[in-house]
Amino acid sequence: MIYYKFAIYATYFISVILSYMILVTMVGYFRALVAKWMGDDTAERQGFLTLNPGVHVDIFGLVLLIFLGIGWGRQIPINPTQVHGPLRWLKLFLAMLSGVFAYLFFAVLGLVALAYTISPADAFGHIGSSVGASVSVISILDLFIAMCVFLAAMELVINVVLLGMLFVMERYEDAWQYASYAVLIIPILIFLLYGSQIQLLLAQGITTLAKLVARLLCRS
Repeated sequence: MIYYKFAIYATYFISVILSYMILVTMVGYFRALVAKWMGDDTAERQGFLTLNPGVHVDIFGLVLLIFLGIGWGRQIPINPTQVHGPLRWLKLFLAMLSGVFAYLFFAVLGLVALAYTISPADAFGHIGSSVGASVSVISILDLFIAMCVFLAAMELVINVVLLGMLFVMERYEDAWQYASYAVLIIPILIFLLYGSQIQLLLAQGITTLAKLVARLLCRS
């Protein structure tokens, strides 16, 4: 019994670490690539346009994720002054929220995989329900999906606040002196007050998309 419990916890920790490393590496690379496409090569020059996990993993964020369920990867820098053109705000939107789209993409993939592992009806109501419950493909996929949703919610809150502050600062010069405080405090407050609701909305969204993908795959 002791060895079985140890195997469960060991598998859980390994699953968390592997899921985290895969996600933050792929998403960090994608965000750096989209920023480059939009005209900002800051992330590339700082070495983030790579699939080397050591560049994207934040050790402190990983430790907190393992023990507290709250973590993050290294933030990929985006310099708004490097993005130009008539569609500048659309480019900034795509660059800054590319991480959110990437996490949701992986969440949909994970949910579709879960649907093929268990019955589709159970899969699409399954997010977050079996983490740590058993050593199985189902629990690992469930953990992976829940992590995607959580990281997507964090990325969404942080980058929407950054976009909003950038919009304000470019129109009101005096706002710059308060920017550093606002960018730190506002996302924390939003996530503490509405983090669960944001994650629920994202989970509902990826469930809808995963159902559509699963139906298309079944027809083909």
